[in-house]
Amino acid sequence: MALRDQPYLPLYVQDFLTDEKLCECSAESTGVYIRLMCLMHKSQEYGTFLLLQNGWQNSGKTPSTCQDFATRLVRHMPYDVDTINRSLEELLRFDVIQIDGNKILQRRMVKDNRISNIRANAGKQGGFAKAKVQQNPSKSLANTENENENENINEKEIEKGVKGEKKERKRRAKTAEIVKSFYGSQNNVALTAEELERLRLKFPEDADDAVEYLSQYIAEKGYRSVSHNLAIQRWVIDTVKERRLKRQGGRKASAYDEIMSLVREGDVK
Repeated sequence: MALRDQPYLPLYVQDFLTDEKLCECSAESTGVYIRLMCLMHKSQEYGTFLLLQNGWQNSGKTPSTCQDFATRLVRHMPYDVDTINRSLEELLRFDVIQIDGNKILQRRMVKDNRISNIRANAGKQGGFAKAKVQQNPSKSLANTENENENENINEKEIEKGVKGEKKERKRRAKTAEIVKSFYGSQNNVALTAEELERLRLKFPEDADDAVEYLSQYIAEKGYRSVSHNLAIQRWVIDTVKERRLKRQGGRKASAYDEIMSLVREGDVK
């Protein structure tokens, strides 16, 4: 859920009470500031208060003074224009708020909204879970620009989430590169190039014969296996070796006869 959709304004009381910049301001300015944060919380662009376009265009100048905003804010606050104007000037002087063109902004609120969006995107992509975030993403420091321990924790969590997502993408890319090809006269034995190479190194005399044997067996019997590589190592190699020994002993038999013999004996299911 976006920060602006929350029915409350996230506020860390201790940070608010001990903020050095805000403590320099008067009680009057503090009251205006709290009201202003509430408006910024519900703003379409979170953490800002936008002066309506027709309002500042009709004035004939770019809105860069507190008076322009005070004239607009008086409709939303129980204070007169002069009170709001004085308070905005004081808040601006102590850098509690900032004016950028036709909008007032609070940098901390803007930054918290950016953090919330990064977290949401990372969560959708599956990498955010690895960050092991302990805080609720909707909680933010909406008070001041004061750098504190909570902000450092948030930045570390975001960094971990982004790294986790990059690691997950690399893993998926590596998995996608493992493409199996089909071997054997029937073109039905699925092996990666690496698996075939390892079979040939491990069984230099029988690997190719085993692939061909399994290819014919699949075609004739409809044999299925999750891994043809494991099937070759578990029983096909032994079958091929046994067939070779029989041939060396002068016993000749067709491949089909040998397969059916093994089936009858229960060696192959």
